[in-house]
Amino acid sequence: MSLVLRIILIAVSLLTLLFVLIKIRKAQFSISDTLFWLFFCVFLLVLGVFPQIPAFFAKLIGFQAPSNLVFVAIIFLLLIKMFLMSVKLARLEDKLSRLVSRQALDEGKAREAEKAAAE
Repeated sequence: MSLVLRIILIAVSLLTLLFVLIKIRKAQFSISDTLFWLFFCVFLLVLGVFPQIPAFFAKLIGFQAPSNLVFVAIIFLLLIKMFLMSVKLARLEDKLSRLVSRQALDEGKAREAEKAAAE
């Protein structure tokens, strides 16, 4: 793995870690999101500081270059995160539609009760 890629990995992981810590301090992250991003930062930092690790696994798996393994690993982790966020979004959309339906029914019942009381 080239020195430039190692420096980029270390810099990106430290910047991401700083960003995550700022968001944690402002309480803008959930626990699961915090854990994922902290793990991701540590993962990038380890790959940047210890290039022997991706080199070993690249040779073991059959990648031609350790940088290819790093890119594939990052893409894989981000795809997993995107899938989990899609599942979370689908659940939230379902909850929202049920809440709106329940609110509309409650308002309809309240209007009927007002009409009955006025008559």
